[in-house]
Amino acid sequence: MLIVWLFLTAIVSYSGPFGTYMALELPTRATYWGCVVALSIVTGCAIRLIVEHFMTESHRLVKSLVHAVIMSTILAPLFYHGSVALMPGFKDQIPHLKALAVTIFFVAIAVTTTRNLWISAHTPMAHQNEVRLLARLEPEMRGRILRLCAGDHCVEVYTEHGTSTLRMRFSDALGELTETPGMQVHRSHWVARDAIVGHMIDKGRLFLKLEDGAMVPVSRNYRSHVEESGLLVA
Repeated sequence: MLIVWLFLTAIVSYSGPFGTYMALELPTRATYWGCVVALSIVTGCAIRLIVEHFMTESHRLVKSLVHAVIMSTILAPLFYHGSVALMPGFKDQIPHLKALAVTIFFVAIAVTTTRNLWISAHTPMAHQNEVRLLARLEPEMRGRILRLCAGDHCVEVYTEHGTSTLRMRFSDALGELTETPGMQVHRSHWVARDAIVGHMIDKGRLFLKLEDGAMVPVSRNYRSHVEESGLLVA
């Protein structure tokens, strides 16, 4: 993130857009654009986290659009009035508030798209049959699947990078994991074989301990199948 900040600050400080080249000396220009770039990065990250939290089930494109709209709504007025205050004699060279909002909107879309493409390109796909299920997750959550848990009309997908919620039937999610080593151990739980690190019996009930610390219950209907499959780890 520091490298990105330095790189972007260097570019805009040297080029001096929005009248800053004529109005400000290089040291002042670098300070101004350094603050602008830093504020943009921090605001963008904060908004992305908020959008991800409240729009878990939405498509990535919808999230990107909402992210860009919020970014332009917050940053455009700050940048406009800040530039006017800093360069009162160059107000005519500062873009109108609406034009500045549109510029920020498209820059945010471009940054989000680039980020998603980069994450997708650097995310390994363990099995071809996992692609469909992993493609439903946010790029940063894609990775080795540890377990699935059925909830209220949705499925919680636990990967090595975190948890995602998908609005789909549990049976459909399992259908996209046909070649993944693992099995259903409960009507609401599926576990990956290589994620199991132990087991426990409590009051006659069998639980599988997974590497993420979860204790997954094994129902009576699946217990014999689990025991015969050799999933139990001493």
